[in-house]
Amino acid sequence: MTGGPIQTKLFSSKKEVTFVQDGAPAHTSKATQTGCQKNSPNFIGKDGWPANSPDLNPIENIWSIIDETTYKDPAPKKMKALKRRLRFAWKNVT
Repeated sequence: MTGGPIQTKLFSSKKEVTFVQDGAPAHTSKATQTGCQKNSPNFIGKDGWPANSPDLNPIENIWSIIDETTYKDPAPKKMKALKRRLRFAWKNVT
């Protein structure tokens, strides 16, 4: 294999984008931090991340909404019922 890393265009618009990462080891590794710093103009290093702020990560709020809908009383007892509730919850996220 020749050449450098494969580059992929993630967004089709010219708008500025800031990636938000969580504290997963893959996100906080030295290699990942260095790569993001070199390739992302709006990069915020792991030392600049808020300690715990789910408001900055919308997926956390979505999981909360889905959890509330899926496991409300009575909780599903069979896999089929669980899958049906998960699909219903996902379709009804506004």
